[in-house]
Amino acid sequence: MRRCRKNRSGGPVRHARRPPQDGLRRVPRPGRLSLRRPAADARSLRLRCAGTALAVLSATVLFLCARIGEADGHTVATGPYGPAALAGYDLVITGYVACCLVALLRQTPYWTRQADTTVLRTALVLITLTTAVGLFWAAWGFDDVLGALRTGRQQTTEDPVSLALGRLCAVLLLAGATTLLWARAGRAARRWRAAYRNYRSLGPLWRALHAAFPQIALSAGRMPLTDAELALYRRVIEIRDGLLILRRYRTGETPPAGPSQAWRGDDHTTDAAARAEAARIAAALVRARTRTDPPAGPRPTTPPPAEPALPQTGSMEAETRWLAQIARALRSLPPPAAGRAAD
Repeated sequence: MRRCRKNRSGGPVRHARRPPQDGLRRVPRPGRLSLRRPAADARSLRLRCAGTALAVLSATVLFLCARIGEADGHTVATGPYGPAALAGYDLVITGYVACCLVALLRQTPYWTRQADTTVLRTALVLITLTTAVGLFWAAWGFDDVLGALRTGRQQTTEDPVSLALGRLCAVLLLAGATTLLWARAGRAARRWRAAYRNYRSLGPLWRALHAAFPQIALSAGRMPLTDAELALYRRVIEIRDGLLILRRYRTGETPPAGPSQAWRGDDHTTDAAARAEAARIAAALVRARTRTDPPAGPRPTTPPPAEPALPQTGSMEAETRWLAQIARALRSLPPPAAGRAAD
């Protein structure tokens, strides 16, 4: 008699049930998909193997009985039962391909619903479309069966409809098989476009600071924009260096606005803060070009605030958006107020 094991509290130890072997196998990692289905048992697998062997054997026998030859660019059946054998050969080949496509078309919608990533789901949708077009292509091939049965002749080249369906299948299959590659390329292109657009939007502010302080440039010459994200990162650093040098020419009456202050309001408040900050930068740049110190005022009781850094809840993207707003406001200032700061 089998004894039941007990745990430390005196109760029996409960063993976890094993997962059913005939169900869908769960894969914990994202982007994975199991192809096991309850219907894929050993009996159905043996039937499919037997059907494949029967189709190959039948097609071989019918092809030999037809005694295929070629005349005037057509395939001609020269055997005693040539037309019937050629038609049977075409029927077996076309029917076998159609059955395989139907079996695949029954499975792909299920796999598409089980996919947990957009890229995998898109690939499976394209594979499903490929299967559907291929099934229509195979159905169009039944016309060759009737032609071979009537005349015992068959064209050696594809007709225009079959050629178009075949090319469409090839394009859809290639797109489905390479979905991961062009999805990655699309994301990289979108990131490069966004970085390049932000890089260009910071141009007025960077040029104004660089005209006053050429030493902020980290390297001589323009950086190639093949890596737009790195170029944008370097431009933000150079702008921050210029604003740091510009601190001694700013008035200490009003603390400079920063993104953490401006984003607490609506868009109108943010634009107003950016315009005020651009006006202060333009005035400081005028004093920097003339090497004029800011007007003396009452001695502050607290040290002057530092130039605003990244907000505590922000990021590099947030800092870039704030500096881009200042650059647009600086560019829109009238010439008397901005001088040549935004040129």
